[in-house]
Amino acid sequence: MLLALVASLLLCVAPTQSKAHATNATVTVWQNAAPILHTVAPNSMAFEVLQYNLFGRPYEVSNDGQSERLQRVPESLHRISATIDVVTFAEADIGAQRDEMLAQFRKFGFNYSTSILHDPDPFTSLLNGGVMVVSKWPIIREAQHVYRNACHYSDCLAAKGVKYARLLKTVDGSSKIFNVFATHMQAWSTPDGRSDRIQQAKQMRAFIDDMGIPVHEVRDGLLL
Repeated sequence: MLLALVASLLLCVAPTQSKAHATNATVTVWQNAAPILHTVAPNSMAFEVLQYNLFGRPYEVSNDGQSERLQRVPESLHRISATIDVVTFAEADIGAQRDEMLAQFRKFGFNYSTSILHDPDPFTSLLNGGVMVVSKWPIIREAQHVYRNACHYSDCLAAKGVKYARLLKTVDGSSKIFNVFATHMQAWSTPDGRSDRIQQAKQMRAFIDDMGIPVHEVRDGLLL
């Protein structure tokens, strides 16, 4: 699932790292330096987002061409559409393969990415969450929330949750903020799976609210 909240006004931030609190978890927030002032872009500025499950799970889980697949993704997506602004990934689990993929993405202008979704508590998740955001535009803020008490079976081994990226897109001297949320939820179409996803969605909603995105940035609409 991907949520992109489209902004209509630029809000600049200073470098800082802080803590925010969503339901049942502590949320880590990173903010990076941004220009002090930009012209507000028209509401019609296009923003193209693609969501991709890489199936890049650790080899202990499966061995089905992860390395070869991740190396081919950047060029393949560029051939599909050269106008993509952001790609959100799930199951980008293996660090070395992820780094190689990001190096390939930079050849096509995707010079920015968030860190991988991860659990700050090593005792509650064996694997990282595999979720990240890759962007052509500067990421001026990122944050994450790891879902708590809402999983079952093998999905509990991974730090499933939601990743947030606040982006600044600039075209012809005009700039606009875009707020992107990427998530990877509980698997399986079972009663337990559906119940877990409901609880995860509630936590994601609380996390979005905790980000304090101004109302005027949400006013342009909600992209699902």
